[in-house]
Amino acid sequence: MTKEQEAVLKRALDHYGIDNQLTKAVEEMAELTKEICKLKIAGQNLNGADLIRAKQHILEEKADVYIMLMQLDLYFGESLAYIDAKIARLKERMDESKD
Repeated sequence: MTKEQEAVLKRALDHYGIDNQLTKAVEEMAELTKEICKLKIAGQNLNGADLIRAKQHILEEKADVYIMLMQLDLYFGESLAYIDAKIARLKERMDESKD
């Protein structure tokens, strides 16, 4: 994230408070979940234009979730070590399932 983006996100945390931003994070994740479910339910029945719109909705909601996650990183600290460990574990599980 850029310094300007970080400043805006820190300002949002200060302005709205962590409790409100935690609630907002949950709301944004729910909206992303809803859009993913709508895409899965529609599945093969989507035509080209509908599929493009559905993907755009997912990208927009994903951006909202990412913004909230960046705020959580600023408040709680970054989770890069956890991410690295979980990706390593995922790789191990996939490597083990090759057998």
